Amino acid sequence: MIYWKMNLAQLMGIKMLILLSAELMFCRYIPRRDHFWPRLIGSGILCIAIAFVVPIDFPNQLISGTIIFLFHMLLSMLWLFFCFKIDMNTILFIVSEGKVCTMMASIMEKPLAILLPGKFALDSIFTARGLMFYGKALFGVAVIFPIIYLLFARKYKRINISRKWSPVLWMIFIMIFIVDIVMYFMFSAYMEQGDNPLNTIGQVMYYCIELFMHIFVIFLLNTIYQNSEIKTELDSVNALWARSKTHYDITKDTIDAINRKCHDLKHRVMELQNCNSQVDFDDIYRAIDFYDSRVKTGNEVLDVILAEKNLICADKKIHIECMADGRGLNFMDKTDLFVLFGNIMDNCIEAVEKFEDQEKFILINVMTREGFVIINTTNPYKGQIKWRDYLPETSKGDNSNHGFGMISIDTIIRRYDGEMTIISDGGIFELKIIIPIARQ
Repeated sequence: MIYWKMNLAQLMGIKMLILLSAELMFCRYIPRRDHFWPRLIGSGILCIAIAFVVPIDFPNQLISGTIIFLFHMLLSMLWLFFCFKIDMNTILFIVSEGKVCTMMASIMEKPLAILLPGKFALDSIFTARGLMFYGKALFGVAVIFPIIYLLFARKYKRINISRKWSPVLWMIFIMIFIVDIVMYFMFSAYMEQGDNPLNTIGQVMYYCIELFMHIFVIFLLNTIYQNSEIKTELDSVNALWARSKTHYDITKDTIDAINRKCHDLKHRVMELQNCNSQVDFDDIYRAIDFYDSRVKTGNEVLDVILAEKNLICADKKIHIECMADGRGLNFMDKTDLFVLFGNIMDNCIEAVEKFEDQEKFILINVMTREGFVIINTTNPYKGQIKWRDYLPETSKGDNSNHGFGMISIDTIIRRYDGEMTIISDGGIFELKIIIPIARQ
Protein backbone atom coordinates (compact mmCIF):
# COMPACT_ATOMS: atom_id res chain seq x y z
CA MET A 1 0.00 0.00 0.00
CA ILE A 2 1.22 3.52 -0.91
CA TYR A 3 0.28 6.46 1.31
CA TRP A 4 1.31 10.03 2.23
CA LYS A 5 2.81 10.82 5.66
CA MET A 6 2.87 14.27 7.29
CA ASN A 7 6.11 13.63 9.17
CA LEU A 8 7.85 12.41 6.01
CA ALA A 9 6.49 15.41 4.09
CA GLN A 10 7.94 17.85 6.64
CA LEU A 11 11.30 16.06 6.51
CA MET A 12 11.38 16.23 2.70
CA GLY A 13 10.54 19.95 2.75
CA ILE A 14 13.42 20.62 5.17
CA LYS A 15 15.81 18.46 3.12
CA MET A 16 14.91 20.39 -0.04
CA LEU A 17 15.59 23.69 1.76
CA ILE A 18 19.00 22.40 2.91
CA LEU A 19 19.85 21.12 -0.60
CA LEU A 20 18.99 24.45 -2.26
CA SER A 21 21.02 26.31 0.39
CA ALA A 22 24.01 24.05 -0.25
CA GLU A 23 23.83 24.60 -4.01
CA LEU A 24 23.50 28.36 -3.56
CA MET A 25 26.95 28.44 -1.89
CA PHE A 26 28.56 27.60 -5.24
CA CYS A 27 26.57 30.09 -7.35
CA ARG A 28 28.10 33.37 -6.17
CA TYR A 29 29.77 34.22 -9.50
CA ILE A 30 27.36 32.54 -11.91
CA PRO A 31 25.52 35.02 -14.20
CA ARG A 32 21.97 35.60 -13.01
CA ARG A 33 18.78 35.83 -15.01
CA ASP A 34 16.63 38.95 -15.04
CA HIS A 35 14.51 39.54 -11.92
CA PHE A 36 16.85 37.24 -10.04
CA TRP A 37 15.63 37.65 -6.46
CA PRO A 38 11.92 37.12 -7.21
CA ARG A 39 12.89 34.07 -9.27
CA LEU A 40 15.18 32.70 -6.55
CA ILE A 41 12.75 33.12 -3.67
CA GLY A 42 9.56 32.26 -5.55
CA SER A 43 10.92 29.13 -7.26
CA GLY A 44 12.69 28.08 -4.06
CA ILE A 45 9.42 28.22 -2.09
CA LEU A 46 7.72 26.31 -4.90
CA CYS A 47 10.39 23.57 -4.82
CA ILE A 48 10.02 23.20 -1.05
CA ALA A 49 6.22 23.09 -1.36
CA ILE A 50 6.40 20.40 -4.07
CA ALA A 51 8.87 18.40 -1.99
CA PHE A 52 6.43 18.65 0.92
CA VAL A 53 3.36 17.58 -1.07
CA VAL A 54 4.79 14.82 -3.26
CA PRO A 55 6.55 12.35 -0.91
CA ILE A 56 4.84 8.98 -0.74
CA ASP A 57 5.88 5.97 1.25
CA PHE A 58 6.28 2.72 -0.70
CA PRO A 59 6.45 -0.59 1.15
CA ASN A 60 9.89 -1.03 -0.41
CA GLN A 61 12.13 1.59 1.23
CA LEU A 62 14.76 1.33 -1.50
CA ILE A 63 12.19 2.32 -4.13
CA SER A 64 10.97 5.20 -1.95
CA GLY A 65 14.50 6.46 -1.39
CA THR A 66 15.36 6.23 -5.10
CA ILE A 67 12.28 8.15 -6.19
CA ILE A 68 12.78 10.88 -3.60
CA PHE A 69 16.51 11.20 -4.41
CA LEU A 70 15.91 11.60 -8.16
CA PHE A 71 12.91 13.87 -7.61
CA HIS A 72 14.85 16.24 -5.34
CA MET A 73 17.82 16.36 -7.71
CA LEU A 74 15.55 17.13 -10.67
CA LEU A 75 13.74 19.88 -8.76
CA SER A 76 17.02 21.52 -7.74
CA MET A 77 18.32 21.32 -11.34
CA LEU A 78 15.23 23.09 -12.63
CA TRP A 79 15.60 25.70 -9.86
CA LEU A 80 19.20 26.41 -10.90
CA PHE A 81 18.28 26.67 -14.58
CA PHE A 82 15.38 29.00 -13.79
CA CYS A 83 17.50 31.39 -11.67
CA PHE A 84 20.91 31.35 -13.38
CA LYS A 85 22.33 31.51 -16.90
CA ILE A 86 23.91 28.10 -16.74
CA ASP A 87 24.59 25.04 -18.89
CA MET A 88 23.84 21.40 -18.12
CA ASN A 89 27.40 20.45 -17.14
CA THR A 90 27.61 23.28 -14.63
CA ILE A 91 24.17 22.37 -13.26
CA LEU A 92 25.28 18.76 -12.77
CA PHE A 93 28.49 19.97 -11.11
CA ILE A 94 26.68 22.27 -8.64
CA VAL A 95 23.93 19.75 -7.86
CA SER A 96 26.57 17.11 -7.11
CA GLU A 97 28.49 19.53 -4.87
CA GLY A 98 25.30 20.51 -3.05
CA LYS A 99 24.14 16.94 -2.53
CA VAL A 100 27.52 15.84 -1.16
CA CYS A 101 27.43 18.78 1.28
CA THR A 102 24.01 17.73 2.58
CA MET A 103 25.17 14.12 2.92
CA MET A 104 28.25 15.17 4.89
CA ALA A 105 26.03 17.35 7.10
CA SER A 106 23.78 14.34 7.80
CA ILE A 107 26.83 12.32 8.84
CA MET A 108 27.69 15.03 11.39
CA GLU A 109 24.33 14.29 13.02
CA LYS A 110 25.26 10.66 13.70
CA PRO A 111 27.47 11.19 16.77
CA LEU A 112 24.49 12.83 18.51
CA ALA A 113 22.26 9.91 17.60
CA ILE A 114 24.86 7.41 18.85
CA LEU A 115 25.63 9.30 22.07
CA LEU A 116 21.95 10.02 22.83
CA PRO A 117 20.06 6.99 21.55
CA GLY A 118 16.29 7.34 21.45
CA LYS A 119 16.35 11.12 21.92
CA PHE A 120 15.85 11.95 18.25
CA ALA A 121 12.81 10.56 16.46
CA LEU A 122 11.06 11.75 13.32
CA ASP A 123 7.97 13.64 14.46
CA SER A 124 6.01 16.76 13.63
CA ILE A 125 8.10 19.91 13.70
CA PHE A 126 5.52 21.39 16.09
CA THR A 127 6.36 18.85 18.83
CA ALA A 128 9.30 18.75 21.25
CA ARG A 129 10.57 15.50 19.71
CA GLY A 130 10.31 17.01 16.24
CA LEU A 131 12.22 20.11 17.26
CA MET A 132 14.97 17.90 18.70
CA PHE A 133 15.11 15.90 15.46
CA TYR A 134 15.40 18.96 13.20
CA GLY A 135 17.79 20.65 15.62
CA LYS A 136 20.09 17.67 15.06
CA ALA A 137 19.84 18.22 11.29
CA LEU A 138 20.70 21.91 11.62
CA PHE A 139 23.69 21.00 13.78
CA GLY A 140 25.19 19.04 10.87
CA VAL A 141 24.53 21.96 8.50
CA ALA A 142 26.14 24.45 10.92
CA VAL A 143 29.29 22.30 11.10
CA ILE A 144 29.78 21.32 7.44
CA PHE A 145 28.51 24.25 5.35
CA PRO A 146 30.95 26.89 6.70
CA ILE A 147 33.87 24.46 6.23
CA ILE A 148 32.91 23.68 2.62
CA TYR A 149 32.35 27.36 1.88
CA LEU A 150 35.72 28.46 3.27
CA LEU A 151 37.71 25.64 1.67
CA PHE A 152 36.00 25.44 -1.73
CA ALA A 153 32.83 27.39 -2.55
CA ARG A 154 34.15 30.92 -2.00
CA LYS A 155 37.02 30.23 -4.40
CA TYR A 156 34.76 29.06 -7.23
CA LYS A 157 34.62 31.73 -9.95
CA ARG A 158 33.79 31.51 -13.63
CA ILE A 159 32.37 27.99 -13.25
CA ASN A 160 32.35 26.73 -16.82
CA ILE A 161 32.73 22.95 -16.91
CA SER A 162 34.04 21.60 -20.21
CA ARG A 163 32.05 19.00 -22.15
CA LYS A 164 34.86 16.49 -21.81
CA TRP A 165 33.95 16.16 -18.12
CA SER A 166 30.33 15.13 -18.81
CA PRO A 167 30.95 11.35 -18.45
CA VAL A 168 32.87 11.91 -15.21
CA LEU A 169 30.13 14.14 -13.79
CA TRP A 170 27.48 11.52 -14.57
CA MET A 171 29.66 8.84 -12.93
CA ILE A 172 29.95 11.08 -9.83
CA PHE A 173 26.18 11.55 -9.86
CA ILE A 174 25.67 7.77 -9.94
CA MET A 175 28.27 7.30 -7.20
CA ILE A 176 26.44 9.81 -4.98
CA PHE A 177 23.18 7.94 -5.59
CA ILE A 178 24.76 4.60 -4.69
CA VAL A 179 26.31 5.96 -1.48
CA ASP A 180 23.23 7.91 -0.40
CA ILE A 181 20.53 5.34 -1.22
CA VAL A 182 21.73 1.87 -2.15
CA MET A 183 24.52 1.45 0.42
CA TYR A 184 22.41 2.95 3.20
CA PHE A 185 19.46 0.62 2.67
CA MET A 186 21.76 -2.37 2.17
CA PHE A 187 23.36 -1.86 5.58
CA SER A 188 20.59 -0.13 7.55
CA ALA A 189 18.93 -3.41 8.53
CA TYR A 190 22.14 -4.58 10.19
CA MET A 191 23.30 -1.25 11.61
CA GLU A 192 20.10 -0.01 13.19
CA GLN A 193 18.79 -3.14 14.90
CA GLY A 194 19.32 -4.27 18.46
CA ASP A 195 21.51 -3.01 21.29
CA ASN A 196 24.56 -5.12 20.47
CA PRO A 197 27.71 -2.96 20.86
CA LEU A 198 28.94 -4.40 17.57
CA ASN A 199 26.07 -2.62 15.87
CA THR A 200 27.40 0.70 17.17
CA ILE A 201 30.91 -0.17 15.96
CA GLY A 202 29.46 -1.16 12.60
CA GLN A 203 27.63 2.15 12.34
CA VAL A 204 30.78 4.12 13.16
CA MET A 205 32.80 2.21 10.57
CA TYR A 206 30.09 2.65 7.94
CA TYR A 207 29.80 6.40 8.55
CA CYS A 208 33.60 6.80 8.45
CA ILE A 209 33.71 5.01 5.08
CA GLU A 210 30.82 7.14 3.81
CA LEU A 211 32.51 10.36 4.99
CA PHE A 212 35.74 9.35 3.28
CA MET A 213 33.87 8.74 0.02
CA HIS A 214 32.18 12.15 0.28
CA ILE A 215 35.52 13.86 0.86
CA PHE A 216 36.94 12.00 -2.16
CA VAL A 217 34.02 13.23 -4.32
CA ILE A 218 34.47 16.84 -3.09
CA PHE A 219 38.15 16.81 -4.03
CA LEU A 220 37.38 15.13 -7.37
CA LEU A 221 34.84 17.86 -8.18
CA ASN A 222 37.35 20.51 -7.09
CA THR A 223 39.93 19.01 -9.47
CA ILE A 224 37.40 19.18 -12.32
CA TYR A 225 36.70 22.82 -11.46
CA GLN A 226 40.39 23.76 -11.38
CA ASN A 227 41.03 22.06 -14.71
CA SER A 228 38.06 23.85 -16.28
CA GLU A 229 39.11 27.20 -14.75
CA ILE A 230 42.59 26.85 -16.27
CA LYS A 231 41.04 26.14 -19.67
CA THR A 232 38.67 29.12 -19.31
CA GLU A 233 41.56 31.43 -18.41
CA LEU A 234 43.62 30.07 -21.30
CA ASP A 235 40.74 30.67 -23.73
CA SER A 236 40.32 34.21 -22.41
CA VAL A 237 44.04 34.93 -22.68
CA ASN A 238 44.11 33.53 -26.21
CA ALA A 239 41.19 35.78 -27.13
CA LEU A 240 43.10 38.75 -25.72
CA TRP A 241 46.11 37.70 -27.78
CA ALA A 242 44.04 37.67 -30.95
CA ARG A 243 42.51 41.07 -30.20
CA SER A 244 45.92 42.49 -29.28
CA LYS A 245 47.38 41.42 -32.63
CA THR A 246 44.62 43.32 -34.44
CA HIS A 247 45.03 46.23 -32.02
CA TYR A 248 48.76 46.40 -32.77
CA ASP A 249 48.17 46.58 -36.53
CA ILE A 250 45.57 49.33 -36.11
CA THR A 251 47.68 51.29 -33.61
CA LYS A 252 50.80 51.08 -35.79
CA ASP A 253 48.90 52.38 -38.81
CA THR A 254 47.38 55.20 -36.71
CA ILE A 255 50.72 56.31 -35.23
CA ASP A 256 52.37 56.21 -38.67
CA ALA A 257 49.53 58.28 -40.12
CA ILE A 258 49.85 60.86 -37.30
CA ASN A 259 53.59 61.10 -37.84
CA ARG A 260 53.18 61.62 -41.58
CA LYS A 261 50.53 64.30 -41.07
CA CYS A 262 52.66 66.07 -38.45
CA HIS A 263 55.65 66.02 -40.77
CA ASP A 264 53.61 67.54 -43.60
CA LEU A 265 52.05 70.08 -41.24
CA LYS A 266 55.48 71.25 -40.08
CA HIS A 267 56.45 72.10 -43.63
CA ARG A 268 53.20 73.99 -44.17
CA VAL A 269 53.73 76.00 -40.97
CA MET A 270 57.28 76.84 -42.07
CA GLU A 271 55.90 78.12 -45.38
CA LEU A 272 53.33 80.24 -43.55
CA GLN A 273 56.00 81.58 -41.22
CA ASN A 274 58.11 82.69 -44.19
CA CYS A 275 55.08 84.44 -45.67
CA ASN A 276 53.91 86.13 -42.47
CA SER A 277 56.50 86.96 -39.86
CA GLN A 278 53.91 88.72 -37.66
CA VAL A 279 52.37 85.42 -36.45
CA ASP A 280 53.82 83.70 -33.36
CA PHE A 281 54.08 80.06 -34.29
CA ASP A 282 55.69 78.77 -31.04
CA ASP A 283 52.46 77.24 -29.64
CA ILE A 284 51.72 75.59 -32.96
CA TYR A 285 55.22 74.08 -33.10
CA ARG A 286 54.95 72.77 -29.55
CA ALA A 287 51.64 71.09 -30.31
CA ILE A 288 52.98 69.53 -33.48
CA ASP A 289 56.20 68.41 -31.79
CA PHE A 290 54.20 66.60 -29.13
CA TYR A 291 52.33 64.47 -31.66
CA ASP A 292 55.44 64.14 -33.80
CA SER A 293 57.64 62.97 -30.94
CA ARG A 294 58.51 59.62 -32.43
CA VAL A 295 59.79 57.15 -29.89
CA LYS A 296 62.89 55.33 -31.11
CA THR A 297 63.86 52.43 -28.86
CA GLY A 298 65.29 50.10 -31.48
CA ASN A 299 62.18 47.92 -31.45
CA GLU A 300 59.25 48.76 -33.71
CA VAL A 301 56.57 47.21 -31.47
CA LEU A 302 57.83 48.98 -28.35
CA ASP A 303 57.91 52.26 -30.30
CA VAL A 304 54.23 51.86 -31.23
CA ILE A 305 53.14 50.97 -27.68
CA LEU A 306 55.02 53.83 -26.06
CA ALA A 307 53.73 56.32 -28.64
CA GLU A 308 50.15 55.21 -28.03
CA LYS A 309 50.46 55.21 -24.22
CA ASN A 310 52.21 58.61 -24.27
CA LEU A 311 49.14 60.08 -25.95
CA ILE A 312 46.86 58.45 -23.36
CA CYS A 313 49.04 59.69 -20.46
CA ALA A 314 49.06 63.22 -21.89
CA ASP A 315 45.28 63.17 -22.08
CA LYS A 316 45.04 61.96 -18.46
CA LYS A 317 47.77 64.39 -17.30
CA ILE A 318 50.06 61.54 -16.22
CA HIS A 319 53.78 62.29 -16.14
CA ILE A 320 55.71 59.45 -17.76
CA GLU A 321 59.49 59.05 -17.82
CA CYS A 322 60.89 56.37 -20.08
CA MET A 323 64.42 55.13 -20.69
CA ALA A 324 64.09 52.22 -23.09
CA ASP A 325 66.55 50.30 -25.19
CA GLY A 326 64.31 47.86 -27.03
CA ARG A 327 66.95 46.24 -29.26
CA GLY A 328 67.27 43.31 -26.89
CA LEU A 329 63.55 42.52 -27.34
CA ASN A 330 63.74 41.86 -31.08
CA PHE A 331 63.84 38.09 -30.53
CA MET A 332 60.30 38.11 -29.05
CA ASP A 333 57.15 37.51 -31.06
CA LYS A 334 55.47 40.83 -31.98
CA THR A 335 52.09 39.86 -30.51
CA ASP A 336 53.70 38.63 -27.27
CA LEU A 337 55.62 41.88 -26.97
CA PHE A 338 52.56 43.99 -27.68
CA VAL A 339 50.47 42.09 -25.09
CA LEU A 340 53.27 42.23 -22.50
CA PHE A 341 53.96 45.96 -22.64
CA GLY A 342 50.35 46.85 -23.39
CA ASN A 343 49.17 45.17 -20.19
CA ILE A 344 52.07 46.55 -18.15
CA MET A 345 51.30 50.09 -19.27
CA ASP A 346 47.54 49.69 -18.87
CA ASN A 347 48.02 48.47 -15.28
CA CYS A 348 50.26 51.44 -14.49
CA ILE A 349 47.82 53.95 -16.01
CA GLU A 350 44.86 52.41 -14.19
CA ALA A 351 46.71 52.62 -10.87
CA VAL A 352 47.90 56.25 -11.12
CA GLU A 353 44.79 57.88 -12.62
CA LYS A 354 43.19 57.69 -9.16
CA PHE A 355 45.64 60.33 -7.89
CA GLU A 356 45.71 64.11 -8.20
CA ASP A 357 47.47 65.48 -11.30
CA GLN A 358 50.75 66.36 -9.55
CA GLU A 359 50.99 62.84 -8.06
CA LYS A 360 50.49 60.95 -11.32
CA PHE A 361 53.77 59.46 -12.53
CA ILE A 362 55.03 56.33 -14.24
CA LEU A 363 58.70 55.36 -14.54
CA ILE A 364 59.75 52.85 -17.21
CA ASN A 365 63.20 51.42 -17.75
CA VAL A 366 64.14 48.82 -20.37
CA MET A 367 67.77 47.76 -20.70
CA THR A 368 69.97 44.88 -21.81
CA ARG A 369 72.63 43.48 -19.46
CA GLU A 370 74.82 40.40 -19.93
CA GLY A 371 72.39 38.48 -22.13
CA PHE A 372 69.23 39.49 -20.28
CA VAL A 373 66.51 42.03 -20.94
CA ILE A 374 65.55 43.88 -17.75
CA ILE A 375 62.20 45.69 -17.51
CA ASN A 376 61.37 47.90 -14.53
CA THR A 377 58.20 49.92 -13.97
CA THR A 378 57.35 52.05 -10.94
CA ASN A 379 54.10 53.82 -10.11
CA PRO A 380 52.08 54.85 -7.03
CA TYR A 381 48.91 53.01 -6.06
CA LYS A 382 46.02 53.46 -3.67
CA GLY A 383 44.14 50.94 -1.57
CA GLN A 384 44.92 47.39 -0.53
CA ILE A 385 46.30 44.94 -3.07
CA LYS A 386 44.58 41.55 -3.01
CA TRP A 387 46.64 38.58 -4.10
CA ARG A 388 45.59 35.41 -5.86
CA ASP A 389 48.35 32.84 -5.68
CA TYR A 390 51.35 35.10 -6.37
CA LEU A 391 49.63 37.64 -8.65
CA PRO A 392 47.67 40.77 -7.69
CA GLU A 393 43.95 40.55 -8.44
CA THR A 394 42.10 43.09 -10.52
CA SER A 395 40.79 46.15 -8.67
CA LYS A 396 37.67 46.06 -10.85
CA GLY A 397 34.55 44.57 -9.30
CA ASP A 398 33.91 41.88 -11.93
CA ASN A 399 36.64 39.26 -11.50
CA SER A 400 35.04 36.99 -14.07
CA ASN A 401 35.59 39.46 -16.91
CA HIS A 402 38.74 41.24 -15.71
CA GLY A 403 42.06 40.28 -14.19
CA PHE A 404 43.59 38.58 -17.23
CA GLY A 405 46.24 41.31 -17.66
CA MET A 406 48.60 39.97 -14.98
CA ILE A 407 47.87 36.41 -16.11
CA SER A 408 48.91 37.39 -19.65
CA ILE A 409 52.07 39.08 -18.39
CA ASP A 410 53.01 36.06 -16.29
CA THR A 411 52.26 33.64 -19.14
CA ILE A 412 54.48 35.52 -21.61
CA ILE A 413 57.35 35.86 -19.15
CA ARG A 414 57.26 32.14 -18.40
CA ARG A 415 57.07 31.34 -22.12
CA TYR A 416 60.48 33.00 -22.54
CA ASP A 417 61.92 31.46 -19.34
CA GLY A 418 61.85 34.80 -17.57
CA GLU A 419 61.23 35.80 -13.97
CA MET A 420 58.95 38.43 -12.47
CA THR A 421 59.17 40.13 -9.07
CA ILE A 422 56.50 42.44 -7.62
CA ILE A 423 57.23 44.82 -4.75
CA SER A 424 54.44 46.86 -3.16
CA ASP A 425 55.51 48.99 -0.23
CA GLY A 426 54.65 52.45 1.03
CA GLY A 427 52.14 53.11 -1.73
CA ILE A 428 54.67 52.39 -4.50
CA PHE A 429 54.19 49.44 -6.87
CA GLU A 430 57.31 48.16 -8.61
CA LEU A 431 57.37 45.47 -11.29
CA LYS A 432 60.71 43.86 -12.15
CA ILE A 433 61.06 41.48 -15.09
CA ILE A 434 64.16 39.70 -16.34
CA ILE A 435 64.12 37.66 -19.57
CA PRO A 436 67.07 35.79 -21.08
CA ILE A 437 67.73 36.84 -24.68
CA ALA A 438 67.17 33.93 -27.03
CA ARG A 439 70.22 32.86 -29.04
CA GLN A 440 69.98 31.67 -32.63
